[in-house]
Amino acid sequence: MDYLDRETIKLPPEEEPRPPRFRWLPARRAIFPIATFLAGMLTTLIILLIVVSLLGGNRPPVSNPSSSKGDIVIQVGPAYITHLVARNLQTAGLPGRVKNVQVTLAAGDQATVQGDDEFSTFGLTFTRHFTIVVEPYTRNCQLQIRVLHADLSGIPVTNFATSFEGQINQQLRVNTSGFPSGFTYCDVGVRTTPSGLFVTYSAVPIGNTP
Repeated sequence: MDYLDRETIKLPPEEEPRPPRFRWLPARRAIFPIATFLAGMLTTLIILLIVVSLLGGNRPPVSNPSSSKGDIVIQVGPAYITHLVARNLQTAGLPGRVKNVQVTLAAGDQATVQGDDEFSTFGLTFTRHFTIVVEPYTRNCQLQIRVLHADLSGIPVTNFATSFEGQINQQLRVNTSGFPSGFTYCDVGVRTTPSGLFVTYSAVPIGNTP
């Protein structure tokens, strides 16, 4: 006891507490499903781009000789065309809500349709800008349109616009029964200007040879 009283008992230093190894374990567990989700999204996007590139592309215009001869000229204003296009785009197969539709008519025989397609997925809202170039022409005495180009955010999707083209063409069929009787009417030409779409009809008296 005398020896213990004379000497100071030295204890080993206490070890500093180490952070638990499982501190980052929850974060590591969350990385794998997030990475899997992102890889799946990237793969889907690549496949979609490949399919779109195969189905897209511009279409050649239709031979549409203009006719300066006619008896009746009907003008369709840009506001009416914009309303007609916006209504048909909404049911043409776009996944979201069509908004901000604008129609620009060029001198000649082309019109450009622009707007936005807004859709939501995984709780997020996305907006894609679309551009559609159409050509009005005459076929079998009826006014028709042909989609020459269509893209979503710069990605060509021309062949996906066939549904839109078909719907518009059905509504463009003019019922000539409302015209004065005693004549056979035929659409013989169409042209566009910034102020509207002009459709020219011939009127041949019934019984006469045109």
